[in-house]
Amino acid sequence: MLSIELLFSSSCRNDEPAISEIIELEPDFVIDGNADLNRLFAPGGILIGSDGRIFIVDPVSMRVLAYDSTGQYLFEFGRPGEGPGEFTWLHLNCDIDYNDDIYLVNQLRWIEVFDSNGAYLERISPDIEHIYDFAVHDSNSIFINAVALINWDDYHPVIEIDRTGEIVDFFGYIAIDTENMPRWKKYGISSCAIDVDDEGCIYYTSLVDYRIFKYDPDGNLVFTVEGSTPFEARYERQPPHGMHTLFFCRKGPLC
Repeated sequence: MLSIELLFSSSCRNDEPAISEIIELEPDFVIDGNADLNRLFAPGGILIGSDGRIFIVDPVSMRVLAYDSTGQYLFEFGRPGEGPGEFTWLHLNCDIDYNDDIYLVNQLRWIEVFDSNGAYLERISPDIEHIYDFAVHDSNSIFINAVALINWDDYHPVIEIDRTGEIVDFFGYIAIDTENMPRWKKYGISSCAIDVDDEGCIYYTSLVDYRIFKYDPDGNLVFTVEGSTPFEARYERQPPHGMHTLFFCRKGPLC
């Protein structure tokens, strides 16, 4: 049983007491990776098929566990390795298309495709430097956030590819001057989260400049929303290998 307490307050009079209400939520079912020692998982992503089946992406064991719409275990697929249907690095981001084909990122360079029964279909190998996030509209229209590591000339954060990996279009921009940034900082700036709606409109948000962009299926900008936040990004070199880590801290002299 989960309890949520809602607090309501009036902006008209400061002396009015807040109203507190308790709402009890009863779960329909629970998928517990600790319930069966043979099916331990570390959930990194989740997909829902058109028939209600639930696919949990586990980047630690590099596999996908399938459950029915009532939470009953069905099967699993994927494993560490370098062969077809295997992963050397299973990324968190994933998607599913209208045919219930499942798309998973491997090594941040390839997209591995499986059918809804876990059978391996193919590898999509776009000619890009780095995949951060992606979204599938249909089986032949895939939108990728291609993080730039080397070539920043005429950079666009969204690239549309087809099922063969060929680039169809590219659009979007980063609303921050990156000319004099070091490469490691450009990586954080160009990392964007992407999604696509039923009409094929594309949405993306840069992770560190708090803007949301919407484009129509032809790549034309529909609107931009600029958010505000009390936090800002800071990059720090971390031991032992000198890698830079992105932190978000509250704005002020200590950030």
